[in-house]
Amino acid sequence: MAALEDPSHVPTVVLRLTLPTLRRLEAEDPALASQVHEFVVKVLAARLAIANEQIRAAH
Repeated sequence: MAALEDPSHVPTVVLRLTLPTLRRLEAEDPALASQVHEFVVKVLAARLAIANEQIRAAH
């Protein structure tokens, strides 16, 4: 994607990790499952930090 390209016009692939699939991953490859959990935690923490900053800036 070009630096200035509007992301709303870029083809996107959305994947879903269902709970049964995650549980199977945890059983079959605990190290990979741990990496998935760590990634999700980091994404959520970053989004929460941004939301908190936006709330602070609005007040």
